Amino acid sequence: MYDPHTETLDQLRIGNLRCLQPRKGYRFSVDAMLLADFLRVERDERLIDLGSGSGILPLLCAALTAAREIVGLELQERLAQLAQRNVELNELTARIRIVQGDLKQVSHLFRAGEFDVLCSNPPYRKIGSGRRNPGTEQAIARHEIACALNDLTAAAKYLVKPGGKAFFIYLPERLSELCVALTSHRLEPKAMRCVHSHAAAPASLVLIEARRDAAPGMDVLPPLFLYDEENIYSEEAKRILRENGC
Repeated sequence: MYDPHTETLDQLRIGNLRCLQPRKGYRFSVDAMLLADFLRVERDERLIDLGSGSGILPLLCAALTAAREIVGLELQERLAQLAQRNVELNELTARIRIVQGDLKQVSHLFRAGEFDVLCSNPPYRKIGSGRRNPGTEQAIARHEIACALNDLTAAAKYLVKPGGKAFFIYLPERLSELCVALTSHRLEPKAMRCVHSHAAAPASLVLIEARRDAAPGMDVLPPLFLYDEENIYSEEAKRILRENGC
């Protein structure tokens, strides 16, 4: 059950998933769907999502991958509880486990190298940059209030096994910072894809795959354009978002 005065129940085209979200507070965006499409998980691998919010990435990964187990780590109590309700709502308790905790304390929650794959749609902006969301829940999700970029990459290095993969979606203007933070924690960027609203627009997001203890060398993949010239979704965006039955 849900309270329609304080929550929404959204139906996703991907996997026919249902997702409860706060009417006011942190709500997922298209970023989560782009990241879920970008990451690669082999059958029987274990995956962890850092900063799960209402659980959208674990839900999408359950629908799109053959991961044996998916763990969602979320700091904020209300969102962690909501994520657990979403797991139960979609009858995915056999594959998804939600853990409430701080990624800065992962050594107290998990074993080192416990996961094959990690993903995260982390806070993009430094404190003092950009317009901060007025709600604490939104502010923590979008600004580095509870964790900084270095905290994220340190946690990723601890959690991912040697040779394991880590996938992120981030701001292009902070790409150099992300790459420095990754390599300083033995996570070598191996693939990058820029996301543009349309062909003439600068990149608004960047997708990064890193591998722990890998040799240097990164593939720059073809850009992803979300809209075509008529301001409707591109064919690839339709595929990712499952628009028009794609």
